[in-house]
Amino acid sequence: MKRKLWLTLIETLVAITVFSIGVFAVLRVLTWNLSIMDRTNMKLQSTVLAKEWLELLYNVRDSNLNKGLPWDCVIDQDIYSMDQGTLNTKIEYFGWDPKNYICAWFFGNDLTKIVQLSFDREKYLSQKILSRSSNFDQLFEDNKLCLFTWEQMQWFSYCDSSDMWEPTFFARYLSFSPVNISDGSLPNDKILKVESHVLYKKWHKTGDLVFESFIWNY
Repeated sequence: MKRKLWLTLIETLVAITVFSIGVFAVLRVLTWNLSIMDRTNMKLQSTVLAKEWLELLYNVRDSNLNKGLPWDCVIDQDIYSMDQGTLNTKIEYFGWDPKNYICAWFFGNDLTKIVQLSFDREKYLSQKILSRSSNFDQLFEDNKLCLFTWEQMQWFSYCDSSDMWEPTFFARYLSFSPVNISDGSLPNDKILKVESHVLYKKWHKTGDLVFESFIWNY
């Protein structure tokens, strides 16, 4: 009787061990699958954000060309709040060439910098020029995106101190570099390569997704 009890106890322990191994294996597979799904979702969202940045850049370029401005003109936000007298004074001071008083700065004027470009609720465009030599963590903090909610609308933009901003796992910026034409038919800076970077950082998972395109430097 005692021997049967020991056998029953051993069998129970073996069964519990086998069951535990099976449960742990299933949990490990589920955890791995969830991790893969989360990483895939992060990359998918990064792709959407990177493509959106390029579309915004080309939209700005086309709008500028329709207005007779340089393609890389970032419009001076102050002109929207000026009365006609103030604007006429500014025009007279800076000269009659529109780009002298309409453009606050230009995308391609410093290829050693990276650029932020976005819409916000107060200005048509917001921008910031940063050093591209920073490390990943610094670039992420300097270019971090938040989800902004205002009157049932939501959009991504750069974070500020407002309570209406919801931090995300993403950061993004643009960088420009000249394209070298080997046959010498065009100057090296006539065509610019633009890179739309989206960084993501979620716990131990990090990444830098880059979309490349080219833009004619008019």
